[in-house]
Amino acid sequence: MRNILLVDDDISVVRALKRICLDPSVLPVIENIQVFEYVSAVSAVEHARERPVDIVISDFRMPDMDGAVFLSAVKAAQPEAVGINLCPPTDTMELLDAIDRTEIPLLIDRPWNDTDLKATIAEVLKYHGLLCENRRLADEIMAQRASLASGPH
Repeated sequence: MRNILLVDDDISVVRALKRICLDPSVLPVIENIQVFEYVSAVSAVEHARERPVDIVISDFRMPDMDGAVFLSAVKAAQPEAVGINLCPPTDTMELLDAIDRTEIPLLIDRPWNDTDLKATIAEVLKYHGLLCENRRLADEIMAQRASLASGPH
């Protein structure tokens, strides 16, 4: 099961994002996903501290914290989580500053195209799967090296 965390202070935006994620008429179809919705960035960070998160899609401008700070907090709890910030195209300087301060892998202009957004989500899920597989393989190699270094028992 893949977990998508949606965060926007406007509940109608959260519901629209959820519809895009789950609606099979918006292609591509994404299977085996679970969508969690929040209108509070603080509550969403708590969610990320307690449950697995693969992708986070959040507003860039939220009242309790901006999108860059929010994604940094989620990444602290879930290092492999991939963030997507939705932002108005007029915030260019603020976005550049946020990119300098933190890691924001993807920025998507509002308003978005449903099909393009869903295709991006599908690609990010593939990317996240590769990140997790790379981490698993690296951990396996480190365990094997440690076993070899300790010698025969």
